[in-house]
Amino acid sequence: MKTTHTTTLLLGVFMSIFITDSIAQNVAINTNGAAADPSAILDLTSTNGGLLIPRMTAAQIASISSPAEGLMIYQTDGSKGVHYFDGSTWDIIADKNWTLNGSNLYTTNICNVGIGINSASQKLHVGG
Repeated sequence: MKTTHTTTLLLGVFMSIFITDSIAQNVAINTNGAAADPSAILDLTSTNGGLLIPRMTAAQIASISSPAEGLMIYQTDGSKGVHYFDGSTWDIIADKNWTLNGSNLYTTNICNVGIGINSASQKLHVGG
């Protein structure tokens, strides 16, 4: 009889620990055993690899029904790069060399800028 109570008690303790761990609010994926940062739902740590998000063509991205706001995809054709859904449209994460200020887009880099062409041959080259 004593063995049954001990077994039941141990089973209860084990289940409590298991249930507590399974409803954790954040997850850490790493090789050092560190806990997840409390401000992150997913905390990835690596010294030899990165995060690989889903890769899709523009047609595959367009076929996603009801994408969640903030959904991120790497587009493999057309405007290659990381795209995110802002709640109404897909947008590419902008080049860090350009700044958007209201309706003004500018760069402090000294370079040629092309609009509607693939290769600019002067400071401002408008094609079309």
